[in-house]
Amino acid sequence: MKAVVFDLPNVVPISKKIVKQEGFSGKIDHNTGDYTTDELPKGFDLIFLSAIIHSNSYETNRKLVRKCFDSLNSNGRIVIQDWVLNDAKTKPPQGTVFSINMLVGTEEGDCYSENEIKSWYENAGFTDVHKVDLDSGLAQMIGVKK
Repeated sequence: MKAVVFDLPNVVPISKKIVKQEGFSGKIDHNTGDYTTDELPKGFDLIFLSAIIHSNSYETNRKLVRKCFDSLNSNGRIVIQDWVLNDAKTKPPQGTVFSINMLVGTEEGDCYSENEIKSWYENAGFTDVHKVDLDSGLAQMIGVKK
């Protein structure tokens, strides 16, 4: 298995240091960029976005999911791990409180519902979209590029 970290120029050196300390040099590559303005590298079987979407606006996330679709190989998967709220945005309670934190601490951040995330996936072309609840209260939204 080979992994690639895609992150901002000021973050990549920190990631490289951690990768080296943990003994994964040669197994994890790094690409520098900004997903809001740059194209993503291509040719992946899996894209994992953890604790990303809550920092972004609805529109930024919609565009990011489309970029992920374009970066994946056929039968590739996207996994978004974050607080995934119900449609009323009242559960899980930790996610609801975190959503308030995003309102106060970011310009456009928010926590999103399962149906909002599902709409990004389906508009991008993903199929087999489903949610997996984690013990922590977080959830993973998974989709497949056919």
